[in-house]
Amino acid sequence: MNAAASLTDARKGGMDEALNWLNREWEPPASPIEGAADTRTVALQKIAKAAALLEEAEAELQDVIKRHRAAGRE
Repeated sequence: MNAAASLTDARKGGMDEALNWLNREWEPPASPIEGAADTRTVALQKIAKAAALLEEAEAELQDVIKRHRAAGRE
């Protein structure tokens, strides 16, 4: 039953770290790297989508765990 906790850790740990890095260390949109601003935006969108999918999976696992416990099957 630790799968839900693992998803939480992945979502909060790795995703947050990636978002923080992009927001803090990635060159600003006016950088000399051609396409940097667009690529950064796409990366942020994909990370947000991935985080939402992990959150959805976590909620589904938590629901199954709750039903299992409610049935008295600890």
